[in-house]
Amino acid sequence: GDHANKVKDDLEKANIILSLCHMPEDEGETETGLRIGTGEMTRMGMTEDVMTCIGELMARVINNYEDEQAAIQVGDEVKELTALYQEQKYCYQPVTK
Repeated sequence: GDHANKVKDDLEKANIILSLCHMPEDEGETETGLRIGTGEMTRMGMTEDVMTCIGELMARVINNYEDEQAAIQVGDEVKELTALYQEQKYCYQPVTK
């Protein structure tokens, strides 16, 4: 619970937005899992290589959790990366007759 919230909050400072989720071992209202919106990222055209890059950016924030400047630097890199993916690539196209 508390650790997952801290990680989520630290990543949010770096423009990486996650949500908490319930894990099988969680009891009651406690949520210790973190959910990454990979479906949305894929829909915007991000590939496996980009996902690897995002994982590396996340690791930099988590591994330097006491350094707020690291989160700010990663946040700037996230802005640059996401600027390349502003158009939906994979979405439902209605059939017209």
